Amino acid sequence: MDIIDEKRKKIYLHNPEIRNNYENIDINDNKFITDFLNDDKLKYKDHVITLLGYTNSINKHTNWYPWFRFLDVFKTIGYKCEWCKINNIKRNGEKRLFITWNEPTCSELIDNGFIKDGDIVFQKLTSLGKGNEGINWTSTPYEWCKTWKWSLFQMFEKYYDKGYDIYGFGCKTNFDNFPEKKRICEKLKSRLYWISWGGTPFNLNQILECTPQMENLQKKCVFIGSKWGCVGRGNIDAWEKYLTPLEKCKVLESSGGIGSKHLTNEEMDIELKKAKICPIIHAPSWQAERGIQDRFYSVFISGRFGICDNLGAIDIFGDELKDICHEEPEKYLEKTLYYMENIEKQEYYIRFIQDKIKQKYNFYAQWYNIMCDKHNF
Repeated sequence: MDIIDEKRKKIYLHNPEIRNNYENIDINDNKFITDFLNDDKLKYKDHVITLLGYTNSINKHTNWYPWFRFLDVFKTIGYKCEWCKINNIKRNGEKRLFITWNEPTCSELIDNGFIKDGDIVFQKLTSLGKGNEGINWTSTPYEWCKTWKWSLFQMFEKYYDKGYDIYGFGCKTNFDNFPEKKRICEKLKSRLYWISWGGTPFNLNQILECTPQMENLQKKCVFIGSKWGCVGRGNIDAWEKYLTPLEKCKVLESSGGIGSKHLTNEEMDIELKKAKICPIIHAPSWQAERGIQDRFYSVFISGRFGICDNLGAIDIFGDELKDICHEEPEKYLEKTLYYMENIEKQEYYIRFIQDKIKQKYNFYAQWYNIMCDKHNF
């Protein structure tokens, strides 16, 4: 264990008021050295944080990646943690804070008698979940969101109304124009935590130490991933709109997707650092909800740059990003080619976004804030 790194992480996590000026804090200044046991702001110290499901590390479900990162987040803060399948838990009178999505849902967790006195449930909320397997967002996801029943949100509401100690959490998204989602979010706003969903491949030290990477950019345009799914349940329509034009320009190189070797976090970081530009696209449902996904954060934490197809990045980071966020395919292509040829114009955005991620838009800071009962709206 690196004692200096451990001290840095403790100072950063347990002193939210100095995160904006973290680089100038003396790590030997004892007034900032606070550990988990002495942090009176933190709740749930007598709970075991319990991540449920998605434990297969060979055939990884996409939800394996945030759960893997969350495990490190909670351990870094100082909590006792366990990541397991629900049937493998052995209870011995301890209180647990369960973090779950679809393996099991909060409904299955509660109805099957797994919740004991003093337990807390955090249900991950997404537009589709268990029981919605035959449903997709259609070719017009924004309109679909207006009429959708938002079944996971309704499930969360049901068990709150029954009196269970339950919270909802998930990627920060828009709900103003989606009536049923808006109704539930406004009713349960004191029980909802929105998180900027990204940086999954990177631990806290890597986040705090990230810098713009502006040298040795050997490749023009790199996308880590592949075309998958179908219209309404995948990224095929987003790929056709935003990446096919780059393929036609013969600048795009993709790797690590379906049918090719899976890249480790380290290999992904290396590949991104070789590129003059790294396009950022979202499944159209996330675009409709303005939810920014992991690719955005990973590209910028790696020190590289990309045009984003989702205006939700402006909601989070501000109008400073207006020139690099575009839904119109023609504008997306134009800006991608421009910034690919004018690399020096990228550095301002990389530094700006990295600074915001270091200060507040990372899993470590946000889960600490949640555990201190501070909302992240």
